[in-house]
Amino acid sequence: MLSVDPILHTSVLSLNAIGISFHADESLAIFMLKQLDEYKDAEVIRTRDPEVIAKGDVVVDVGAVYDPARNLFDHHQREFTETFSPKHTVTKLSSAGLVYKHFGKSVICKVLGWEESDHRLDIVYNKVYTDLVEGFDAIDNGVSQYPASLAPAYINKTGISARVARLQPAWNETEHLPIDELFENAIRITGEEFIAAVTYVGKSWLPARDIVLNAVKSRFDVDPSGRIICLETFCPWKEHLYLIEQELGLAENELPLYMLYPDTAAQWRIQAVPISPDSFSSRKALPEQWRVSFFLFIHVFHRCYLILIAIRVFAMMISRPCAAFLDARSCMPLASLAATRTR
Repeated sequence: MLSVDPILHTSVLSLNAIGISFHADESLAIFMLKQLDEYKDAEVIRTRDPEVIAKGDVVVDVGAVYDPARNLFDHHQREFTETFSPKHTVTKLSSAGLVYKHFGKSVICKVLGWEESDHRLDIVYNKVYTDLVEGFDAIDNGVSQYPASLAPAYINKTGISARVARLQPAWNETEHLPIDELFENAIRITGEEFIAAVTYVGKSWLPARDIVLNAVKSRFDVDPSGRIICLETFCPWKEHLYLIEQELGLAENELPLYMLYPDTAAQWRIQAVPISPDSFSSRKALPEQWRVSFFLFIHVFHRCYLILIAIRVFAMMISRPCAAFLDARSCMPLASLAATRTR
């Protein structure tokens, strides 16, 4: 039996009372637990009744106790300070983070079909927390992404917490689905987010990391300076490069400057490494004359390409008998063709 508190800051509620709400963090916590064999068939009871809570096999988001040895995972007690790791000093855990911290590796293995001895597991475990679960924790605990003195440039209410909130009955809605059914929908959509994140990290992000890591390790085979990296195949590389540099402890005078990689047309490209993954400034830009020549080449190539297309179209038109009178679409005057396209 799983016990979960649907309202986090209200103390007077009865079991499954109309108007009880739920949040994204306990929705995800329940989803993760239900992926495990020992809890997949567990009954979910939403309550604050101490007697019911005491009988729970796992208690999530209620009870004012955090004790993983007894499977008690609440974070609302005043003295609670738990974070995911020493690297995460700002965001305290919500029920999602607590369950992920203690069960996340097992859940990831279920999703990806891995054994818990897999050497890749720690990387995926930490990446999924940083990319996904920490957002659940931060929002539930009121941690802002930016200083309060900065006003957001726009409003974004497409995030998972906002989507879960919209599942709940409106304040003036008198008829709606049973609250437990709505909560099941919340579990489903948070679970979809989790599955998508784990699948991406394990099956797309991680293979790209391996390609970049191998290229960094063999960089001296490319150039004695070690500052030119050559990828065996194209993959997203910027984020991986910066993380690997930190892991290897490269000094500033050892940081790679250029990345070589083949594109989808089997042509080789060179790109200056930016000073940060999102920056438009490079650590060492390519020579100006190279860049001017390159853009001039692209400009000339584009103009020639358009001319070739025009010549080909003209050749096709004159190679056919003038069947415009019989088939208006096979040899149509340009003005008529333009009119047809704009209808």
